[in-house]
Amino acid sequence: MLHKRQSTSSTSSGLVLTGPGPGETFRAGGTCTVTWTPDTSGSTKWKSFTLDLNTGSNQAMTKLETIATGLDGTDPTKTSYSWTCPEVSPYSAIYFYQVTTDGTSDPAWTTRWAISSPNGTVVSPPHANQPGGGSPAIPWGNGKLLSAPVTNSASTGASSSAASSSSSSSSSSSTAAVAVPSIVGVASSPSTTSSPAASSAPSTVLRGGASSRASAGTGAAALLAVAAGALLI
Repeated sequence: MLHKRQSTSSTSSGLVLTGPGPGETFRAGGTCTVTWTPDTSGSTKWKSFTLDLNTGSNQAMTKLETIATGLDGTDPTKTSYSWTCPEVSPYSAIYFYQVTTDGTSDPAWTTRWAISSPNGTVVSPPHANQPGGGSPAIPWGNGKLLSAPVTNSASTGASSSAASSSSSSSSSSSTAAVAVPSIVGVASSPSTTSSPAASSAPSTVLRGGASSRASAGTGAAALLAVAAGALLI
C-alpha cells in the first residue's frame, strides 16, 4: 500500500509512487530503487522534487538522509531512481521513501520496505502496530544509518585487486625474510617465525663441522712435522 497525504488544492499532484511495495527487500551495499508514475497533466508542481529515506511511525517520521534533489516527476521517460542501499540498524522493514516538491507541504510516501544485511538477514520490526493502534496493523520501528552508502564500481574492484597484489607482495616479502636467516643462520639470531631448536641445530652443526675440520688439519700438520724430524735424524 502506498501512502499520500491528500490535498484539497486544485493543483493536487498527479505523481504517484508505485514502489517499493509491501514485502520488498533490498540488500545493504546493493541497489535500492524507487519507482513512480510521472505527472503528465501539464502541471509543473513535480518538475523538481526531493527524495528522502525515512523511518519511524506515521505520527513521528524521521528523515535519515536526502537521497536526491531536483528529480523531474513530469518527464514521462523518467519513472525510477536507483541508488546504493546504505548500512542500517536494524535490518528490518521499517524504512520508506518520502518525496516533496519545492513550495508545498503535500508530501507522498511509499509503504514500508526492508533493507537487509549484505548477506540477506532481516529481523522483524520492533513494533507490531502504530502507536495509536488501528487495523490493519502497520509494523514500524526507528532505524538509523550505520555508514555511508557502499559504492559498487570498477574502482572498488581495482582496489580489491590492488589489495590482493599487496597481500601477495607482503607474503613474498615474508617468505624472503624467513629464508634469509636460514641461509646466514650461523651468524644471525634465530628467526622469530621458527622454533629455537630448529634455528639453533643448523648453527651447531655448521660450527661443529668447521671446528672438526680445523682440528683434523692441525693433527695432520703435527704428524708431518714429526715425520720430517725423524728423517733429519
